[in-house]
Amino acid sequence: MLVTVLTDVYRQFEATALGDALDDLCSPNDNYGWSSAGIYAFWRPDNQEVLYIGLANDLSIRFRQHNGLMKCDPKCCKVNETAAFFASEDKLGFSVFVQSPLMQTATGRSPKDAVAFVLNEQIKQDVRCHEGLFIELWRLFSGSIPPWNKVGGADEGRALAKLLHDDVGINDMAAIASEPTAVAKRFGKDLLKALTRKGATEIVAKSTIRELSGNPYWEGHEEQILHAARMIMVMSSKSLDEAIDSLPQMHSSYRERIDAIRNEGYLIRSLPY
Repeated sequence: MLVTVLTDVYRQFEATALGDALDDLCSPNDNYGWSSAGIYAFWRPDNQEVLYIGLANDLSIRFRQHNGLMKCDPKCCKVNETAAFFASEDKLGFSVFVQSPLMQTATGRSPKDAVAFVLNEQIKQDVRCHEGLFIELWRLFSGSIPPWNKVGGADEGRALAKLLHDDVGINDMAAIASEPTAVAKRFGKDLLKALTRKGATEIVAKSTIRELSGNPYWEGHEEQILHAARMIMVMSSKSLDEAIDSLPQMHSSYRERIDAIRNEGYLIRSLPY
């Protein structure tokens, strides 16, 4: 389930380091961190304007293409847009909406195992739905799609966004999609704000992408405990704290790390940007 938002703010010369951190956390070649398939967004740190929302089967590869770190036809990526942005701006915000490594699709550089092929279409459908949801939500609330986007997303995601925007037919959302519906119903209009760290804060990681890559202990907090708790929270009426407290019932080993998260004040940690 796409239920954790990882964020960072970077300068142009830091793009390589951020790309490496993404590859560490969202590699298609291991079970560490999160799946490489997800949603991503570029945004202005000063006013939280969303500039672009996209989907990727391999998040780190796509980030590198957009930043000119890997060869890509400018018609197929945002390399010109990011270059123009950095010509006049110092910092660019970047977020990824991620899911468990168990939801890994087959990619051009991943082991092509049977499980990935079985799950591929459902995972891709959920990712497409979320992309359509985010793009359409931004259009409905701002008046246009993000400036670097050329088209809207999938029809089912756009339908979800309209129901949220109009505040009607919420119970009918279950007929449109499954996991995207659950996330949308839980957070409503605030879901879009999670991409820029200004809303739905329960699903926004308490460390940046580069911090998580450089600190495996904090990465364990997010992946092992908080991502699982967010899934429980979304699929139930529990608060995040209640969802966290339910985890030891699933596995007793969670107790020690949960105590550490709370004793360290990790949940109220301020991001450096």
